[in-house]
Amino acid sequence: MVHSYLESVLGVGGVLQLLLMRIDPLKMQLTDTLAAAMLSLDVLKVIGYKGFGIDYADYMPNIIGATIARFFGTWLGKRGTYHVSETPFRRLFRILVSVVALRFVYNGLSGI
Repeated sequence: MVHSYLESVLGVGGVLQLLLMRIDPLKMQLTDTLAAAMLSLDVLKVIGYKGFGIDYADYMPNIIGATIARFFGTWLGKRGTYHVSETPFRRLFRILVSVVALRFVYNGLSGI
């Protein structure tokens, strides 16, 4: 919940990924924790935006498409995770988190 709050209000939810890498969880613990954090973030965003009067009816095709894509991606990711050992998984995870962080820094500095 703290992660979700920080992400939605301050935009600093990426801190959770860095902290999780420090406590050295197993790959399934890492992915499960991040999935739970992202789900709670999405729920809090919907509640918050709805409270400000956002009408989601116009966005329903996008929401449905994103939901289908998320389920498909989760299915593929779960199948793939079992076939990758801990060391390559951690290396790939660190690379992906670093790339996303660098993208945020670039966007912040370039004013995008």
